[in-house]
Amino acid sequence: MYRIIVLTFLVLILACSDPTGPSYLQYSRVSVIDTSTGSIIANIELIPTLNRKISVTPDGRYAYVTSWDGDNIIQIDCLSNSIIGGLDFGTYKHCQDLCLNDQGTELYAISDDLLIIDIPSLTITDTVQVNWPLIMDISLRPGTDLIYIGFVGIYEQGTLVIDVGQGEAVDTLSHVLMYPVFSETGNELYISDGTQLICIDPDTDEEIASTDIGNMITDICVIPGSNTMYVSWEINWVEGGVLALDRNTLAVTNSLDLGFEATHLCYVPVLDVLYIGYRADFHDDRIMVVDLPGLVPSDEILINPNLVNMVSDPSGAYVYCNIYMDNRTGSW
Repeated sequence: MYRIIVLTFLVLILACSDPTGPSYLQYSRVSVIDTSTGSIIANIELIPTLNRKISVTPDGRYAYVTSWDGDNIIQIDCLSNSIIGGLDFGTYKHCQDLCLNDQGTELYAISDDLLIIDIPSLTITDTVQVNWPLIMDISLRPGTDLIYIGFVGIYEQGTLVIDVGQGEAVDTLSHVLMYPVFSETGNELYISDGTQLICIDPDTDEEIASTDIGNMITDICVIPGSNTMYVSWEINWVEGGVLALDRNTLAVTNSLDLGFEATHLCYVPVLDVLYIGYRADFHDDRIMVVDLPGLVPSDEILINPNLVNMVSDPSGAYVYCNIYMDNRTGSW
């Protein structure tokens, strides 16, 4: 509920702002981290936008970034770390979230509706009506053509299931997707409900397991092939940490207290490390590199300011970080 309130407030601010005048979240960049050295090797400037989500194709060739203020999707060439294209939606057609299919041939983006987009040509091939004003998160169920879209309306909330092959909604779940992560098989879906971590059966909408961690969940990370999953948490924006849990029972097996607000998680394959985004102070975001499975800190990366989202490429060689600048401060 906390995240719903915050996102609702943010949507109202951005929707009511003058697109030609200054906005609170106007200037952005994608920072690229070389995971072998822990150094930032490129900063790709995105102006103006609130870049909420980034996805990388399975071959690591392209990255796609949502652009709220720009009303578009930005296409990045991961070989040159440069912007090579984009897809405009039109004025006030804010892109709220996106995800890729398993093959990396289609991109699914939420604006007013769900857009099915061919890549790398960035051609819209179909549109599916959604009709919900506030979208929480969207996720593709592995091995299927099913997109799960968490929504919040005035009188109801839940998750809309759309079959992109048929181009229509096929089901509605009662649970709202927040930080959704599917298992490799797609038979389990892990979501957050405030302080609750819930595993549901995406076919029946029934809870398989749940646990209350006692603090606000900020991200969920499932490691392919592992029985352990990870959850980041925070208390009042000043304290936080990460919990390791058994994927079947959701019992806590290990923990790491950061002493700061933990904000994001990113698993880096091959290296088998976890990147933990945390906020040490106002406009002082950092990434702690943690060896798995023991949650042992091994490095720290400065990533100022305001880490919004991060994702590893499939090879684990690079991590792409969405960050933004609050232009009232005049500094990165």
